[in-house]
Amino acid sequence: MCLVDNRFAPFLVLELSKIDFHFEQNNVQHKTNKFGKERLIIRRGKEISITLYFDECHWLCLFLLYCLSGVTDKGPMIEFELADQLRKNEWSASVHKNSGSELSVIILPPANSIIGHYSLKCKISSDGKSATAEMGKFVLLFNPWCKDDDVFMDNKLDLKEYVQSDQGLLYQGVKMFIKTLAWHFGQVLASYILDICLAILDQSNNFLANPAKDYSKRNKPVYVSRVVTAMMNSEDDKGILLGRWSSTYPDGVNPLTWNGSTSILQQWYKNGFQAVRYGQCWVFSAVACTVFRCLGIPSRPITNFNSAHDTNANLEIDCIVDMKGKKIPGASRDTIWNFHCWTECWMKRCDLKPEFDGWQVLDATPQEKSEGIYCCGPTSIKAIKNGHINEKYDTKFVFSEVNADHVSWCLDEAKKLRKISVNTSIIGKFISTKGVKNDERVDITIFYKCPEGSAEERQTYNNANIERINIEPVDKEIYLKVITPIKHMNGSDLDIEIYLSNKATKEKYCDIMITAHTILYNGEILKKCGKKNESNLPIGPKKGPLFNDSSKDCHLQKASVSPAMHWSINSDCDYICL
Repeated sequence: MCLVDNRFAPFLVLELSKIDFHFEQNNVQHKTNKFGKERLIIRRGKEISITLYFDECHWLCLFLLYCLSGVTDKGPMIEFELADQLRKNEWSASVHKNSGSELSVIILPPANSIIGHYSLKCKISSDGKSATAEMGKFVLLFNPWCKDDDVFMDNKLDLKEYVQSDQGLLYQGVKMFIKTLAWHFGQVLASYILDICLAILDQSNNFLANPAKDYSKRNKPVYVSRVVTAMMNSEDDKGILLGRWSSTYPDGVNPLTWNGSTSILQQWYKNGFQAVRYGQCWVFSAVACTVFRCLGIPSRPITNFNSAHDTNANLEIDCIVDMKGKKIPGASRDTIWNFHCWTECWMKRCDLKPEFDGWQVLDATPQEKSEGIYCCGPTSIKAIKNGHINEKYDTKFVFSEVNADHVSWCLDEAKKLRKISVNTSIIGKFISTKGVKNDERVDITIFYKCPEGSAEERQTYNNANIERINIEPVDKEIYLKVITPIKHMNGSDLDIEIYLSNKATKEKYCDIMITAHTILYNGEILKKCGKKNESNLPIGPKKGPLFNDSSKDCHLQKASVSPAMHWSINSDCDYICL
């Protein structure tokens, strides 16, 4: 390799015969060798070794480092000189060995470096003259093994699971029938997956609007994770997936068909950054997990059963029905999803108090806008559990996903809303993720919410400054409980039993209207598959199998008595909403 100093050409020629980046050695030490050994892929806060071979004596005095992207040839430049000692807080280099014709150099990228592609050059001096040489390119990633990195995780087994493992499990279904879906994350399948993951940053609205500003923030996992989350959906950018919740998927793939991230990422990249059709919450979550792990941010997919979607930020899921018990279309956009998936990432929250470090929720499913874009998080799960709902980002929304009250209202003949029931414990059940180094489902609900009715839960609501008026019982005299089978096989009839109790001191006559619908997992009603009415059903005073005479209030208890109503729902219904 000839390096010519233009000031003295053609009189000065410095011969740099070879550069050895020690790809295999460095990649193994940086735990990136699964990406391959054809190029240098390193992590922040850890040294690398490079050897330069010359045909004559020399002296290397200065390195020139350029941040690169897939759409610009040259980004910000960083200069650093050879020094006697390495410095942790800035790019630095020192001589490891110098034999005249062979120069071994140690380079240390600081633990707060900007991640991404880099181009390295050097200035070589000899006999008072100098020239610049192009050395090569490399990729720099977050380093969760480095104590000074904001994504540091002090558990080697956890790191193997949450950064290095390219296989995992997702959870779907309903809280009583949890299904497992195997997923291939594939973040280390090949180095081109890494290039695709970095291209996601370069296609973001943030970069396209202001590359320099975007570059300057790529050293912060809070910022990078938020950009990645926004880019998972395509609602307002060149995002990876187009969401669709329907029974048909024209010109695309049914989300149930996907079982890995790499084919989705490749399709997006090869088709000129056109959104892949189609995704739903578990697909958004799993693909995001792939990208985070690839970039070096510890991450894991999470499933929340009975997950609330609170559209008006009142911490309630409002269900509004007419006098016949029929849900009024358009009266409320709030829904309860059988399950909902998001991604957790591990990081330090330098933008918040230290108490909010650790696992953060990042939800890529396009539900509500955050600061003008379809993105959610990062949200500290410690902030969620302790009711600090005003902390960044979107804590109130995620708090509602696991803690909202379900409130039923009836619109009477006078067009006035009357509260008819409140359930404060139905939302946020069996929050689940895969275990470390095993395939067991781990329930992590305790990390999101305090036990129902506990003093800690009351403190959570005090911290959130929420007057939980809905926990006051609705004044009612008739109590109803619906009993469904604990186990049910698809394709068979479903038996429903209704039990009634009368708290009043006089006999009551009840009209019962019950309807079953098929629903999607996100709570969207598809069609009615059954309806049954009973009129003028008498219940004596202080009577009913679920009434306990020894108590002042009415309690629901197990009872070996006949139900007030028995109903068998036709077997053509797969998912039933009562």
